[in-house]
Amino acid sequence: MPFSVNIDGDAVKDLENDIAVAGKTIEERIAGVFQSTAPAFMKVIDHLVPKDTEALRQSMDYQIFEAQSVMRFGALKTVINPKSGKAAHTYIGYVHEGTSSMPARPYMTDAIKKMTKPGGRFMREMAAAGATPIDLTVTVKRVAGRRGHK
Repeated sequence: MPFSVNIDGDAVKDLENDIAVAGKTIEERIAGVFQSTAPAFMKVIDHLVPKDTEALRQSMDYQIFEAQSVMRFGALKTVINPKSGKAAHTYIGYVHEGTSSMPARPYMTDAIKKMTKPGGRFMREMAAAGATPIDLTVTVKRVAGRRGHK
């Protein structure tokens, strides 16, 4: 009695991926998700950030801290606002949170909420990396002193 065995190419790729993932620590897997999704986060941030002078948009960047499983977005590049003469990182918190004379424009929080919706790419990749359930901690804070560079 003849029989045949069919091997689905996609199933083989899935198996290879599962084997590769199993050989990595959770930190390495999360860092991989961060690396693959950070450009998409940046695209959403770029779309939402106020563009009055373009200084804030141009200062946006990201950093990934693999050991702590942290992905950081913000005004990480030094860009001078041509109107005020101030570096963008000195006023990012005021723009995001607002002041008594200026309404809040929470573009960072909005971007993160958009990118971390259940079923979205980031959450699917985190689940595939074995990082579920996930606790997303979103903090918006001003950091004293000069911002770091990539």
